[in-house]
Amino acid sequence: MKIHLDEDIDISPKIVLINKFADLIDENMIINFLINNILLLEFKSFDKIKNKKNNILGCLINLDEYIFNIDTLHNSMLDKINDVIDSIKSIKDFYIAAFTIHKFNKIREMFINEGIKYFVRMENSKDEMVNIIKESITPFNKEKCSRSSLRIGFMDYKYFASIKYKEKICNGYIIDLSLKGAGIEIINVDNFKYLQIGSFVSIDIDFGVLFFNILRGIIVRKDSKNKIIGIKFNVTDKFEIDDENKIILDSIIRTWIIKALRSKSMNISSKELFFRYK
Repeated sequence: MKIHLDEDIDISPKIVLINKFADLIDENMIINFLINNILLLEFKSFDKIKNKKNNILGCLINLDEYIFNIDTLHNSMLDKINDVIDSIKSIKDFYIAAFTIHKFNKIREMFINEGIKYFVRMENSKDEMVNIIKESITPFNKEKCSRSSLRIGFMDYKYFASIKYKEKICNGYIIDLSLKGAGIEIINVDNFKYLQIGSFVSIDIDFGVLFFNILRGIIVRKDSKNKIIGIKFNVTDKFEIDDENKIILDSIIRTWIIKALRSKSMNISSKELFFRYK
């Protein structure tokens, strides 16, 4: 299904920094993590990330940059690993772990003794690489992992939405959308007042080139100043969204993410840690 979307969007994912992507971290893996609100980013220098706090869940160190593919440890390698550990210890603001394909107990002990989580991965297992990334961030500040689906905010263009509550239809515009919910600006003030937190509603959303329906969602928040309601739904529940509409919603989210990652105009702000694309 082709979906033509040219407007600007904003997203604010959580960040996992990696000094060098392993070969197994391909575009598809990055897309799948971003769908779940985690953006994998490479960094080049420890000094440049010391004062970065916003939205960062953690940092993974690929030790294959420093360990040669040999059977015997050299002092030069141990010196370099010591430098890496010293750099890691200087970063206090987020969780850090290390991984490698090499099985050197001496190096493992160096990290474990400093309280740094250490993983040895199989060379060709993508599933294990995914698990290492997940394991490296979940122990630290679980509140930061509370949102498990990327929210896409619409900047300029307004997509039409209609909400059905009991026998009343309330029209509005989509403000943001994820695989777990939507923010909708209600056009009419009386309709906004009519919709109450805790109410079950159905939603029709028109993206111009396609249309999809949420069978049942629940209103979980109201912003009276801007006449915006937040609706939560579960894409794994067929009573809330059927298979056909689930595929459409997943396609919409995935298409925006792919466009963002491939866009030449994508700009990452080190201060706000969100990116915008055209």
